[in-house]
Amino acid sequence: MLRFGMERKLTPRYIEPFDVIKRVPMVYKLDLPSYLAKIHNVFHISLLKKAKVDPSQFLLQVLMEINKDLIIKVKSLKILDRSEKELRKKKILMLKVLWRNSQI
Repeated sequence: MLRFGMERKLTPRYIEPFDVIKRVPMVYKLDLPSYLAKIHNVFHISLLKKAKVDPSQFLLQVLMEINKDLIIKVKSLKILDRSEKELRKKKILMLKVLWRNSQI
């Protein structure tokens, strides 16, 4: 079954919030974007869930210039966390690094 452009287990249960165009008892007409044009825009109230939009959860978009060879120049600012993963015969050093785009 194909749902919203994805299939199988990784299909999202809910997709982004949409504006309500018209409200009739028990039915909502939504303003859907063009990529959802194949889906009828009228839904029963039981199929919808109120969106809890928290502005503090949004990440700021940083514009980056990508070279023609698809390489982005970045530099490390600091190491946030360091741990060691132990396998049967060897140990692997794991680092969590805070990166910064050099063009900013």
